[in-house]
Amino acid sequence: DAHNEDFWQTVRSLPRRQAQAIALHYLEDRPVAEVAAILGCTESTAKVHLHKGRKSLAARLGVTE
Repeated sequence: DAHNEDFWQTVRSLPRRQAQAIALHYLEDRPVAEVAAILGCTESTAKVHLHKGRKSLAARLGVTE
C-alpha cells in the first residue's frame, strides 16, 4: 500500500547503517544482537543506529512523540 511504500522509501533515504539496522530489526524482525552481528558492530552501536534511525524517521514522516 502507498503508506507502506512511503515509509520504506523514507527508510532508504536514511544514512546507510541506520536504514540497514531499521530494515533488519523491523522488516526482518531480528533481535538487536543479530542486527549487530550482521552489521559487524557492537550491540551498543546497533542500538545507536536504531535510535537515530527512528528519530530521523519520525522527523521526516512528521510524527510527533
